[in-house]
Parts: sequence; structure tokens; C-alpha cells
Amino acid sequence: MDSNPKKRPTIRSINGLITYWIGEIESSDDEDEVKNQFLEADKIKPIIEPSKHSNHDYISKPIDIQEISNKLSEPYESSNDL
Repeated sequence: MDSNPKKRPTIRSINGLITYWIGEIESSDDEDEVKNQFLEADKIKPIIEPSKHSNHDYISKPIDIQEISNKLSEPYESSNDL
């Protein structure tokens, strides 16, 4: 990919290319070159397994926004009185 944004493809050209590919796959027979290339790529793509970490704190998990909001609205109480 070129670092110059002016030399990169526009979203319209990318969208047109993807639309063309989808149309070719959907409307073609089993002898179509584009369709066969996509099917062949699907066979060789790597299967990526999610990694398992011993420290599960770094794994995304749902949070309760209401609980966080309630904690933030409570006054801060310091345990270190000077």
C-alpha cells in the first residue's frame, strides 16, 4: 500500500471491485475463474484459534456501565488521612 493517500484506491473503486466479485461468484457456474480463485483461497486460509491466556484479566468481557457510573458519582474517600 502506498503511503501517499492520493495514490490509494478510493472507497468507490474498492466497493465496485467487491461488488463485481460478489456478482461473479453468485451468477457464475463452477468453471468461472474468479469464483474458483475465491474457493481455492478459502481452502488455504489459516484457521486462527483465539489464544488462551493464563491471566484472564486481559480478555475482553462485558462491563456494567450503570455500576461504573454509580461508582464515579460517589465521593472519593481517601484511606490516608494527613
